[in-house]
Amino acid sequence: MIGIRQKLTPARRVMLFFALAFGISWSVWFLMRAAAIQPTLGPNFSTSLGYLLLAIGIAGPSWAALLVTHLASGQGDSRDLIRRFLRWRVPRRWYVIALGMPLFLALIAALLYTLAGGSGLVLEFLPLIGLVPQFLWTIILGGPLEEELGWRGFAFPRMQAMTSALKSSLIIGVVWGLWHAPLFLLPGSTQYGLVAQQPPALAILQFVWFVVSTTALSVLIGWVVTRAGGSVPIAMVLHAASNTGYSLLAVLGVYAAWQVQVLYPGLVVLAAVLVAVTQGTHLKGG
Repeated sequence: MIGIRQKLTPARRVMLFFALAFGISWSVWFLMRAAAIQPTLGPNFSTSLGYLLLAIGIAGPSWAALLVTHLASGQGDSRDLIRRFLRWRVPRRWYVIALGMPLFLALIAALLYTLAGGSGLVLEFLPLIGLVPQFLWTIILGGPLEEELGWRGFAFPRMQAMTSALKSSLIIGVVWGLWHAPLFLLPGSTQYGLVAQQPPALAILQFVWFVVSTTALSVLIGWVVTRAGGSVPIAMVLHAASNTGYSLLAVLGVYAAWQVQVLYPGLVVLAAVLVAVTQGTHLKGG
């Protein structure tokens, strides 16, 4: 064990983490694709084989973080990983920003679409209230809890020790986006729904735009996490709120419009650019 720790520099530990995250997740997802196992949603989705396998794959980054920490790091790194995961006591304004920013951008996207002549906007109180359990479901079972221990708990602070938080966020964002690639080939996944029935050229463009928007989201998460003292729960909230933004668009009745599918991620990209320009040089802590 000591020999492994001595051979692996911080940069190599991050690379090993990325390799394991891809290896674990992609192995599960390609197995599902080969065996025609779909992550079907429904009343009993959480106990279905498809969803169980999907969840195991989604947790690949966290499995990788725990493995690398156990095999190649000391007790200090293990304690730091746990502290970051449990660091939920941060100034309330960061929870407000993490939760409110993506939902605000989704609302702006819907309004811009409507003002430009788009139809279908619906404002009903009860469906909007339903976003609360949707958010809770998303944060626990939709990816943030399963992923963020790896992306923002393990990789981000180690990369910050080698370069700026902005560069770290950009690199993680691209890797994070590419990590989703097999899901675009897996029927039943959210990503598959983005490209199903589309010509290959449009499907490729959709995937590229997905990676761009994921990279932008990574910049926003990196900014909030850094300002919140390295808190992983803050990353989970912002990640979940971003996904819930699409649920808000569905409740508003405009989710299916391709213009909205471009506008919402586009506003996330714009927000990330503004953060990079105004805050990027100050993001040095971890």
